[in-house]
Amino acid sequence: MQKTMSNIEFLNIDLDIESNDNIQLLVEELGKRLTVMNNNEIKKVHYASFETSYSEENEIINEYVSIISALSSDSKSLWNNCIKRVFNIGYESGKEPSSYESRINENSVKALAEINGSIYITIYPETYESA
Repeated sequence: MQKTMSNIEFLNIDLDIESNDNIQLLVEELGKRLTVMNNNEIKKVHYASFETSYSEENEIINEYVSIISALSSDSKSLWNNCIKRVFNIGYESGKEPSSYESRINENSVKALAEINGSIYITIYPETYESA
C-alpha cells in the first residue's frame, strides 16, 4: 500500500441522534431540509444521522440550530427526549499544513448548548492507495 499525501481539512458536521422512542416523525421533519444519511432501529434504540449542504463550520451549525428551533412541538418533544444529540465535526488528517485551525465561534457553541446539543470531533486518518 502506498500512502497518499493529503492535507488536513475540515470535512463536515453530521448530526447524529439516538432515542429510546420512535423518532420517525422527527426524522421526517428534519429530512425536509437536511439529508438523511441513516435511519434505523437496533435493539429498540432508534438512530438517525443527517447532514446539510453548507460547507463552513459556523454556517452548518447555524443551519442545524435554525431547523431544530423551528421544529413542530411534537418533533421538539422527540428531540428533547433523545438520549444523544451529537454534532460530529469531521476532519481529515494529513501532513500539510504543519498546523490547522478550525474556529467554532462562541455564538455557535452557545446556540448548540441552547438546543441541548453535544459536540464530538472525529479525525479521519490519511488515506491509503494500493501500489
